[in-house]
Amino acid sequence: MNTLVSQFNPSQIAIIDHNGGKWLTAEQLGLALGFSDKRARDGVTNLYNRHIDEFTEKDSCTINLMVQGQGRKTRIFSHSGCNLLSFFANTPNAKAFRAWAKEKLAEPAADAYTLEKLKAAYLATRPDMARLLRYVDMGLNQAEAAKLLGIAPSNVRLRLKQLADLGLTDYRPDPKYRNRHALASANGQQSLGLEG
Repeated sequence: MNTLVSQFNPSQIAIIDHNGGKWLTAEQLGLALGFSDKRARDGVTNLYNRHIDEFTEKDSCTINLMVQGQGRKTRIFSHSGCNLLSFFANTPNAKAFRAWAKEKLAEPAADAYTLEKLKAAYLATRPDMARLLRYVDMGLNQAEAAKLLGIAPSNVRLRLKQLADLGLTDYRPDPKYRNRHALASANGQQSLGLEG
């Protein structure tokens, strides 16, 4: 389970990646809504319990989180659950929080999940590309990867560009190869005899 930290007003809010969606703990939601540090979790939990009939499993659920080295059942809220609670809270921060949540939490998680499945399917049909990604993750340079794949280093660079275009890796061409290509092109040019 991954956690992303984002700024909202003066607070750093930890966003939890759960089942392909972005969720907040009751405590983080309480801090964002303007509850005091001591009342943040309890304030949100009380609001939730008061309006529990309006929530579905898509709005809120409990998960086990490691807190100070111990597993603890923790209530988390999706974008829709956060929106509901922000209306019930009626705090000065609520309106600004809804705008923030719309931007930070409502990113199309389903689209991201679908994209991950498409990437996995692509790599399943292209085992050579999957091996190249594995070699890059291992820290091998392009020459080493080329040797293991049985291709030229220039082909490794081409494939890395293709993988980067698909969003599967972060690849930036090394300027020395670009300059080497430009120099080879310049040296390879022949005069047409039209200069004089």
